[in-house]
Amino acid sequence: ANSQLKLDFQTTDTQRRTLEDQLDVTRRREAGVTEQAANAEKEVRRLSEELREAQKAVTQYKQDMRKIELNQTNASERLKEEKKTYLNNLQQEWNGLKSRLEKEHGAEMAALRGQSERLQTELDDMQHELRAALHKIRELEHGRMAFEQRTSEDLQRRMMVKYRDLVQDLAPRREVSPPTIPPSYRAPFDQENAGPSDQPPEKMGRKEALTSVITKALQNRQKRH
Repeated sequence: ANSQLKLDFQTTDTQRRTLEDQLDVTRRREAGVTEQAANAEKEVRRLSEELREAQKAVTQYKQDMRKIELNQTNASERLKEEKKTYLNNLQQEWNGLKSRLEKEHGAEMAALRGQSERLQTELDDMQHELRAALHKIRELEHGRMAFEQRTSEDLQRRMMVKYRDLVQDLAPRREVSPPTIPPSYRAPFDQENAGPSDQPPEKMGRKEALTSVITKALQNRQKRH
């Protein structure tokens, strides 16, 4: 049982270390993906700022034209022609700027948006894997704690059994008190059969008493076996 428990504990610990390594790799990948997403977002903001500047310039042009229209009450043909030329040039500039921006940055912005969406999807998947790995680690930790608890309880039971057996082996077997015999009849018998180990403990030294207890315990154990 102990071998099986030890094998289970080693297998659980190996799984925990493997999951921790996978978790570390996932975290590093998550950091890389997050950095790529931040760079993509920064590029999108830069391109958006250029578009806002272009729109601001066009708005300023339109405001200038409205001012010209308001101030020009008696415009001549020349002014009308200049106005027409100015508007045509302005429209051409706007069309050229719009075409250039779409040509240079349209595909890039679309690609960046697609990349940002893919990176966000990968980031969500990694976070899901991270949560699953953390849940598995918690399960393994609980299993390890339960294994340690079972092992501790089993070891404690075994120690108690060994301690009980040791106490039973060392404890002298209680003898039945002999019947009451007058001292005049018992003295000769006691003098013939008295030995060092039959002396009462209070008349023996501490070393002799301990030796007597251990000797009797060994004799009792041999009799039982």
